[in-house]
Amino acid sequence: NDQNEPPIKKQPLFKSVVVNQKQKNRKGSNTVKSSVPDDKAKDENQYGLPLNCQTLYPKLSKELDDFYFFMTEPTAVSQDSPIRPATANVYLRHARLFLGWYISEEKLRLSNEN
Repeated sequence: NDQNEPPIKKQPLFKSVVVNQKQKNRKGSNTVKSSVPDDKAKDENQYGLPLNCQTLYPKLSKELDDFYFFMTEPTAVSQDSPIRPATANVYLRHARLFLGWYISEEKLRLSNEN
């Protein structure tokens, strides 16, 4: 009877599911063929604050450091316990990704107005 049953289709792992083409390009997949050179294509699909954000955006960088401290250090006035550093790092990574995307979109919008 095993020979008569249709084969079971194996589902892809959740993390391997591609959301869209830009996400696939960010991951550096070789299955995407583009007329743009690889380095240029990756740059166009990356977002997030740049590595030198401390020099470009010192106030924002200080705010992110303060936010990390706020999340991980206990205070006398807080009713909640601080979160683990690993959790705080995930929150900061998401914040940096969003802020980098927002800054690049805002620069693009301002350049289109002029």
